[in-house]
Amino acid sequence: CFALESSSMERALLAADYPKLTILGLLECRPETIGTLADSRLTRLFAEQITHVFITTKDVILDAPSKANFKAHLFAHMLAISTSLTCLSFQSRISLADLPATACLSATLDELSVKVQTFNDCLYLLDGRLPNLRTLTIDIDAIGDAGNGNRNTVRNCARVAQPRQIVAIACCSSRV
Repeated sequence: CFALESSSMERALLAADYPKLTILGLLECRPETIGTLADSRLTRLFAEQITHVFITTKDVILDAPSKANFKAHLFAHMLAISTSLTCLSFQSRISLADLPATACLSATLDELSVKVQTFNDCLYLLDGRLPNLRTLTIDIDAIGDAGNGNRNTVRNCARVAQPRQIVAIACCSSRV
């Protein structure tokens, strides 16, 4: 297990070989973290070794849309590069509304803990893009009208997500 601030992540992870490293904490991630993760040597580490990741972000002075966008893109990027990832804890509130339909895919993720803005973000995660998800812990900031005139309800969740995916989740916890 290794916990690093994002400012030292690249130096620490590239300074030596960590053949048994499978659990990684990335603390106080900033917008430039996504660029750092693009380094091919780090991408290989995430693809081949890392199975558990804990992420927090640092509140930086950005306009509100940029801040939300950076966090959602970091979340999506982590899922994209971490092809061995089974457990992700993303402890910064995100909105997935502006991500493309092909974002946030993972065939290996088994456990997810995440803070989201709206109930629609929850539906986004339950639409089949995480087929092996068994445990979901989700903190939803707002359940209600998402601006599209439709009330967000659990009934909508059942209609949007395929029944086999909802049945496959063995444990689900939410906090509003």
